[in-house]
Amino acid sequence: MLAGALFVFLFALNDFAVVDFLNWVRPTADRIAVYPFESFVAWSRSQGPGEATALGVPLAVLGIALLWAIHRLVGRRGSGSVGAAHRSPEPWRLGHWRVPALIGCLLLLAVSVGGPIAALLWKSSNLTAYRAVWKLVEGAGSSTNEVRWTLWFAILAASLALPLAFVLAHRAARTGRLLWLGLAMLPLALPPVFLGAGYLRLLNAPWIDDLLGRNPFLDPDTPQYGPALLLAAKYLPFAIAALWAAFLEVDPRLEEAAANAGARPLARVLGVLEPLVRPASILAFVLVFVLALREIDTIVLLSGNTILRKIYTMIHFQRDDQVAALCILLVVLQALPFLVLAILRAGKANHGTASAVPATPTGRGPRAAP
Repeated sequence: MLAGALFVFLFALNDFAVVDFLNWVRPTADRIAVYPFESFVAWSRSQGPGEATALGVPLAVLGIALLWAIHRLVGRRGSGSVGAAHRSPEPWRLGHWRVPALIGCLLLLAVSVGGPIAALLWKSSNLTAYRAVWKLVEGAGSSTNEVRWTLWFAILAASLALPLAFVLAHRAARTGRLLWLGLAMLPLALPPVFLGAGYLRLLNAPWIDDLLGRNPFLDPDTPQYGPALLLAAKYLPFAIAALWAAFLEVDPRLEEAAANAGARPLARVLGVLEPLVRPASILAFVLVFVLALREIDTIVLLSGNTILRKIYTMIHFQRDDQVAALCILLVVLQALPFLVLAILRAGKANHGTASAVPATPTGRGPRAAP
C-alpha cells in the first residue's frame, strides 16, 4: 500500500498541465510556482534547455529518491510460517463504518470525476460547439486530423511498451532483481521538461537528416515516431506494474516443466506464459494507450498534433464551449478501451460458466479428448 501511495505521489509530483491551467485562470499574484511549471516557463521564454533542465534538477533528485524508496519496499522478501492452525484470509468487514466509507468514496468520485464531467457536458450541451470543432474536412486545421494523430501515437506507444514490459516484468518476477525494472521506471521520476528537452536534443541530431534525408521522428510529413517513443518511455512503468503483478502469480514450475519437455524459449513464451498473463497484457496495453491519449506535459514541447494539445491551445483563446466539446470527445476515446475490456472479461466469464458440463446420471462426465 505504501509503495502504491508513493507511486501515485511520484506521478502527481511531475504534473504540469493542471498547474499551468490553474495559474492561467488565477491572478498573477496567486500563481503557484511549482518546479514543472517554472521549467516550462523557462523553456517557453527561450532561455534554453539548459536553464529549463536546471530548474527541474531538484524535482528529479526527489523523484529518483522516491523511486529508490519504492524499489526498497517492493524488493523486500517477506517470510512467514504456516502451521496446523492456518486459515485462509478473509475480507475485512467494516461493520458500522461500511456506510460512511461508501459515502466518502462516492463523494470523492463525485468531486474529482463526476463534477468536472457534468460541467463539461453542460458547457458543451449546444451541438454548435461540436460542429465547430469537428470539421469534416481533411487538413491540418481539422479535428479529424488531431484524432488520427492521437490514436496513432497512443497505439504505437502501447505496442512498443507491451513487449518490453513483458520481458522486464518476467525477469524481475523470476530473478527478484529490480535494477532493470528501476531503470525502466526512471522516466516516471523525471520532470516532463527533462524528457521533452532530452528527446528534442536526441531526435534533432544532424546525422539523422544526413542519413535518412528526412527526420522520421519529428518531420510533420512523416509518421512522427518521436512522440510515440516519448510516450512509450513515459508510460512503460504502468505496463510493467500490470505484468509484474501477473507474473508473480504464475508458478515458475510450469515454465520448468515446459523446458524439461524440450520446448524452446519462444514456444514457452507463446504457449505457456502468454495465455496465463493475457488479461494483464491487455490491461497493460490499455493503460499505456489511455494515458498516452491524455498526455500534454511532454508533447507540448514536440510537434505532435493531438487532441489534448489542441485543447491546451484553445483554452488560451477562451473558446470554452469548443474546449468542453473536445474534452468530452477525449473522455469518450479514453472510456471506450475500458468498455471493450469489461465486455471481453464479462464474455470470458460467461463462457467459462457455460462450458462447465454437469456429470451424467451415471456419475461420469463426457470423455475428455486426449
